[in-house]
Amino acid sequence: MKGCSACETIPALPMHGSLYLWPATPSVLGKILKAANNLQIEVMEPESNALRCDVPADRMEGALAMLASTLLPEERDATKALLMPAGRELGFADFPRVAPLDQLIRMHQSRWISDLLAEHRFEIHFQPIVEVQNPSHIFGYECLLRGRSTEGGLIGPTELFKAAKQSGLLFQLDLAARRKAATSIVEYELKVPATINFTPTSIYDPVTCLHSTVSAIRELGIDPRLVIFEVIETEQVDDVRLRDILTVYRAAGFQVAIDDFGAGYSSLQLLDALRPDFIKLDMALIRGIDNDPYKAGIVRGLLEFARKASIKTITEGIQTKAEWDWVRANGADLAQGFYFARPDNPPPTVVPIS
Repeated sequence: MKGCSACETIPALPMHGSLYLWPATPSVLGKILKAANNLQIEVMEPESNALRCDVPADRMEGALAMLASTLLPEERDATKALLMPAGRELGFADFPRVAPLDQLIRMHQSRWISDLLAEHRFEIHFQPIVEVQNPSHIFGYECLLRGRSTEGGLIGPTELFKAAKQSGLLFQLDLAARRKAATSIVEYELKVPATINFTPTSIYDPVTCLHSTVSAIRELGIDPRLVIFEVIETEQVDDVRLRDILTVYRAAGFQVAIDDFGAGYSSLQLLDALRPDFIKLDMALIRGIDNDPYKAGIVRGLLEFARKASIKTITEGIQTKAEWDWVRANGADLAQGFYFARPDNPPPTVVPIS
């Protein structure tokens, strides 16, 4: 299956080899030479105007840790670096891979995420979304990514995506999450809608990057009408770029949702630009809404707007009966939260709620 090379490729992280460094200033050069001397690592100066340090495997972690502690953040960012496999000389074709030293350090500090991606140590936990007017009936499930450590422990999405962002593997992780969600839908034979999260900044090119996801869902025989792609980005994203992404999804027959509406970059302007099928009201707005007139006023306005715009609403993060009673009394369409069921694998059922 052909896809985007930026999303498909998991870069190898050599644990020994030739570390090339281009110091930002003479003072940084002095700090690097001192650190190398302390670690008893020989430093050479090849014709490329770089420093070359041949670092054995048992000293690589220590060398990067010492550079991290010796140099200031701005010095690490301004100093360029490239780690070459042992025995390979630096060539012209290698220069596009030169990056800030700080990025190289962070990649090695988070190299566990690279191993996790390469070994496909993921699973999907499903959280039910219920119909407000009939809460014992499951409308669908949200597909939530979890990782597994080498010891078998669960790794939550916040830690996964933070490490992926630090190590430059956000494209790869987001693609792996979408694919795992699709195969899990088939594995558990879901016959109700499933929401699959994605972050717009992890889409390198909408058409190319999403081709493999769309193809995988088609090849698995999943009815596209039962798939809802959910925007989870909380940073400012160019509206035109986001529209391009959602156009690809809609053209394939999928529905789209905006997550955490009322937080981050979400706005009424974005609603007008994207015209989603669903909005998920941020849990911060729902938490304690029964005792907060200010929140209640905001949410009532959003629910009314959504009704007039024919957008289905999902109230997330419901934890108490009082929150549930408020949501039910004020006309939300769908709801999810620990009050009904926690995310789990296999997909949990919902205890009937009166």
